[in-house]
Amino acid sequence: VKPNLSPRSMLLVTLTLLHTLVLSAFRCSVVAPCGQSPLDVGAARASVLRSPSAIQCCVKSSVAWPDIIDSSDASPSPSLSAAEGARTVLDGCNGGALWTQVSGEGAPNCAASAGLATASHVVYVTDDAGSPFFHLTDPQAASNLREHKQASLFVRTPRGTAQAGSGVTLIGQVENVAAEELSNSQLSVLSAASGLSAEQLAAHDVQRLIPCHVHFTDAIYGVQSWVSPDEYSRAAPNMLSSDVTSLLHKVNDKHAQDLARFAAVYAGISESDVHACEVLSIDQLGFDLSIMRGSEQADVTRVSLKVPPQTAEEATSAFTKLFQEAYARQQGWL
Repeated sequence: VKPNLSPRSMLLVTLTLLHTLVLSAFRCSVVAPCGQSPLDVGAARASVLRSPSAIQCCVKSSVAWPDIIDSSDASPSPSLSAAEGARTVLDGCNGGALWTQVSGEGAPNCAASAGLATASHVVYVTDDAGSPFFHLTDPQAASNLREHKQASLFVRTPRGTAQAGSGVTLIGQVENVAAEELSNSQLSVLSAASGLSAEQLAAHDVQRLIPCHVHFTDAIYGVQSWVSPDEYSRAAPNMLSSDVTSLLHKVNDKHAQDLARFAAVYAGISESDVHACEVLSIDQLGFDLSIMRGSEQADVTRVSLKVPPQTAEEATSAFTKLFQEAYARQQGWL
């Protein structure tokens, strides 16, 4: 017996089935390919879509979407602030380059060496204000800091993670901190990152850099800015940061065709004109989408969601709804 449904009811049933099927496919594609971690997958993805020099920020949808905030030049799409982006970079990494001014015994003693600095790799864990704790293993850096307490730390996120290759430089004073001031969880993270046991770390002082200047470079949109240390310390990192790598893997790799369809419908072009597309980063306010048409430069647009996802599951559901609606629009149902 055929159900007696109106065209609108049939459309709602069809969209509900599509939502269920696509969401099920998302849930089945959480893991990276065998032998690779999600981080390896993200780090290995390198293309012109992520090159700041090839970015233009000019894609805007010509139609209204129920789940997307309509943006205009007068009211740009909501996104993370520079301070929140900087905190996301620091909290999402555990290592960087520490620059200290050359000094101490054995340092070059000539006019040409004045003001020179040496770089040392350090692993760190941040406190609640985003200041990094680290344990120095480089004797030259330790010698430098005994005379000059100022230092800078440069950190950059790997490709395929939150903030997609963006970088942060912290400039400030380095102070010695007793290991007892670190929580057990901080000691555990620092131990895992450094290869030293918690007991070894506890037997020595650790260092903390207190930022007085913060510089943020946004690799997605090719912009940079100085952030006040107060704003930086009060900002919160992307709450989806730990899930971004797996989410990007699912959206860009497992559902590439769905993403290409959405990109075409969103940009108002034929799907055959989409040479490549990629979600560059995801946060609780939305995501950054790169679209390349033929041999043209990549266009990057900010897609902000009306209902901000608070978890990876909610982010998955948001993409599912967008893919579902793009399919309905392409079929002429909406």
